[in-house]
Amino acid sequence: CDAVYLSVDADIFSPLYGATSLPRSARGLSPASAMTLLDQLAGMALLGADVMGHVPNLDLAGTASTSLMSSIVSRVADLLLGRAHVA
Repeated sequence: CDAVYLSVDADIFSPLYGATSLPRSARGLSPASAMTLLDQLAGMALLGADVMGHVPNLDLAGTASTSLMSSIVSRVADLLLGRAHVA
């Protein structure tokens, strides 16, 4: 495969981490696991990407989920631009 399209849906996260997606999943990834998976895509040719499924109105605990999804968008943008993430 020469290039791939990356799609990240908010429902990959466990509700324990403030994920505000519908439908809610009983099991899911931790933010650290998701970031590790994204980091492993560094260097791959990406045709494009999307991040979806976040419902900010459901972020009742403050901005935990919104902050998490902002981090995901940033990491995906870095991948699209060919920038390596610096921890």
